[in-house]
Amino acid sequence: MRFSVVIPCYNSKDTIVKTVESVLAQTIKDFEIIVVNDGSTDDTDFDCLRKLGCLVLEQENGGVSRARNAGIKHANGDFICFLDSDDLWEKKHLEVLSKLIDKYPKCHFFCTSSVWLGVKGDFHPAMALSDYPEDFYCGNIFELLNSTRDSVIHTDCVCLRKTFIMENSLFFAEGVKNAEDSDMWLRCGVLSGIVISQKETALYLQKNSHASLGVSFVDNWVFLKRLEGIYNGKFSEEIKTACYKYMDRYFLFGSRYFAAKGDKKRGFELLKKVKYRNGKKYILTFLFILLPAFISSKFA
Repeated sequence: MRFSVVIPCYNSKDTIVKTVESVLAQTIKDFEIIVVNDGSTDDTDFDCLRKLGCLVLEQENGGVSRARNAGIKHANGDFICFLDSDDLWEKKHLEVLSKLIDKYPKCHFFCTSSVWLGVKGDFHPAMALSDYPEDFYCGNIFELLNSTRDSVIHTDCVCLRKTFIMENSLFFAEGVKNAEDSDMWLRCGVLSGIVISQKETALYLQKNSHASLGVSFVDNWVFLKRLEGIYNGKFSEEIKTACYKYMDRYFLFGSRYFAAKGDKKRGFELLKKVKYRNGKKYILTFLFILLPAFISSKFA
């Protein structure tokens, strides 16, 4: 079997059937669907999902990471794809991924693009990589992320080789409420590199999402625990430098975020963690924190 599709499900009675149907409509049929019931308390009809051919795993509510990890461990496919229970795939999603796998047989990490459907019914492409070809391999994931302000990797678009996951014990961090997915993708990318297709094959329905719709800063991000292993590991200097620059963006954003909230102390704490301090953004962030609270709070 080529693909296993892992769908974590928590109280998704209004969306899960359409999500599964978007998988069943794929032009490639060599897949299994694993729905992980993460302790749902609504009237989600899991018997209906079983009749549609899904393997339904049951667990007490433990969060999306635990649900995805359970799906990974039960997967029989050579490649594992992820889809949230309130999002959809375009019918050629797996076909696009299959062609990428054939074209880049040595890679373990693949990703297509998505379109976000906003709360007002407006569509937004999730990535804008105009300087890159339609599909490409990038061996330095941090350099790729530093090249754009847009989201490049969305969970609904990811495909991982299962042997790569198991051999490197690459599982989602459990007990983490925010940004557990980006932590996973960075850990995968730094080990494997990533193949990107700019074809839009997934639809992220923001109006249905359980996630926060506002822009916020993920303080104490779990990926921070991985940095020592990267900086002191056997990675190239190019990857380490790009990682520093990527994290500088994180710290600078956090500094401005907390300054706008009136927490200048936390803003300066994050600013001190910036490695490259001679750029315009560092200077502007420093000045922003110094602004009187009644001015900086207008940017909150």
